[in-house]
Amino acid sequence: MPRTSLALSLVLAILTLAPAAIAGSDTGDVEIHGYGGWSYGRSNADANRYLASSEDGDARYVNLAIALASCPSDRVRISTQVWWEAEPGEEESATVDCAFAEWRVSDALRLRMGQVKHPYGIYTEVFDVGTIRPFFWLPQSVYGPSGTVAESYRGVGLTGSVFAAGIWRFEYDLYGGEMSLEAQDIAAVFATEEDSSGTADAEAPGEGDIRDLVGGRLTITVPGPEVRIGLSAYTGREKGSACERHSCLGAHVEYLSDTWSLRSEYTLLKESAKLTAAAAYVEVARRLGSSWQIAGRVDHSDTRLEDVDASAAPSLLDHLDITAGLNYWFHPDFVVKLSSSRVDGNRFAWPEDEDIRAAIAGDGIRRQTRLVSLGVQFAF
Repeated sequence: MPRTSLALSLVLAILTLAPAAIAGSDTGDVEIHGYGGWSYGRSNADANRYLASSEDGDARYVNLAIALASCPSDRVRISTQVWWEAEPGEEESATVDCAFAEWRVSDALRLRMGQVKHPYGIYTEVFDVGTIRPFFWLPQSVYGPSGTVAESYRGVGLTGSVFAAGIWRFEYDLYGGEMSLEAQDIAAVFATEEDSSGTADAEAPGEGDIRDLVGGRLTITVPGPEVRIGLSAYTGREKGSACERHSCLGAHVEYLSDTWSLRSEYTLLKESAKLTAAAAYVEVARRLGSSWQIAGRVDHSDTRLEDVDASAAPSLLDHLDITAGLNYWFHPDFVVKLSSSRVDGNRFAWPEDEDIRAAIAGDGIRRQTRLVSLGVQFAF
């Protein structure tokens, strides 16, 4: 059975069996949740591919996640999530985001095993939940095909939270195993540009496995306003004969109130000695009454390659996205989002040409990209 059909069958099975499971449970310990959205995107030109958009406008992007959790006892919790996505120009895809079991010793110590949501920064554990953020799309410098974070890791982890003097809260995660990262091999793009025998395959984002993974995250909630600050880090080896080291260090801060939200992250990615990428974003939103919300975000990424001549297309290493948004909340679980973005650089606004070498040689790379996006996101 094809991968998509199999995963969709699993989604339907979850939706069909979950009510019966809940009804048959003496303790009501089965939970089912879902998150989804639809987006229409229109860009200023077809020269670049950025998010789900086209020059004529494209309304084919749809996503849906179904999450199911069960608590057989007060110490055991089983969590799963299936993700389905339809994206312009791509085949429909469905994957298992997570499937893990948790053993709770106490609030300060819980053991997780399986395919676990990646504890890094602010958004990795809530990738699919659009109703808790002001923009439809996450900042691409950190959460796009940058090779920085994954939605999950496969292995074993420890997590927990403790309070100090009843005021300070400390949350931690430690984990190990392996994970898959989506990224574009920028160094290979310039290598194929110099080598006429190369192919255009290097331009497409792909997944790379990180083995011997070790990582952690520490988040502190400070007294007074709801401010959370944290540090995240991991390191591992890229799968392949070279076994190059892949490491990432990040810091984040988050402030939430009934009216304001402020989030910011900084990450530093290093792939052995060949690539270093620094990324950061600042995201601010304000509620206007009970329904309207305005938002703004600046998202930046700077990539550097060692011993690689990138002078033919330096914009492939840069990314600056300035986005403004206006949202209308019908309900905390149902929001319509309108945004306008101005992008400078081609790190994630990728040239549309099938052959990247032809785009570079023919000066066919358009550095500026503008995007208008209208979308709806919901949760249940």
